[in-house]
Amino acid sequence: MRILKYMTMMVVALPLLIACRKTGHPEDFGLAVSAVWADEADADEDVKLERLWIFDSDGKPLMHSDWDDARELADRLFPIPQGEYTVALGVNISSPFGLSESGLSARDIAVRLEDAMSPFHAFYCTRDVHVSDASRVTTVEMQER
Repeated sequence: MRILKYMTMMVVALPLLIACRKTGHPEDFGLAVSAVWADEADADEDVKLERLWIFDSDGKPLMHSDWDDARELADRLFPIPQGEYTVALGVNISSPFGLSESGLSARDIAVRLEDAMSPFHAFYCTRDVHVSDASRVTTVEMQER
């Protein structure tokens, strides 16, 4: 009877031991970007589109993504390896605003205004980020101006 009890415990414990991943969970590391207003008076601004660019240490684009909701951007982790990066975030950079993307690099990114509309409706921020450990979460706070 005692042997049967031990055998049953081993059979129950075996799936628990083989189900563990040794490499970590992919959603538990990366770059987390949070967008905040540099001036609290802008907090009532209607956000229609957030555009995020991540450039490597040479200024070459690593990734680009568009977000309709700041909460979706804050919930996302961008899996990037260890290194130096420039992160650029633009808010409401859509028509009549545009982006000069020919040969886009971190140093050459420019926002243009197509109409005579006030430029104070688009906001931006750039930050240099150091990712020291690619297996952890690195958080960068982007203060939009």
